[in-house]
Amino acid sequence: MMTRKDYNKLASLIEAHLTDCNKDKFITELANYLEQDNPNFNRGMFVHSCYWTKEKFKANLEKQNQFDRKYC
Repeated sequence: MMTRKDYNKLASLIEAHLTDCNKDKFITELANYLEQDNPNFNRGMFVHSCYWTKEKFKANLEKQNQFDRKYC
């Protein structure tokens, strides 16, 4: 059985190496498999992680904070 560390590594590899044209279907099929493998698998967190690395999340958050400070 895979662990959270394995799921995080898979998500980071997917985010970094798959193109947008094939990413959605691959993530869906992989998540289906992982869900069958482990009843504690968090599908939502995994899918989210495939699209948002920590660096991208932090960069996006910083952009939002800059916008808020400037316009709000």
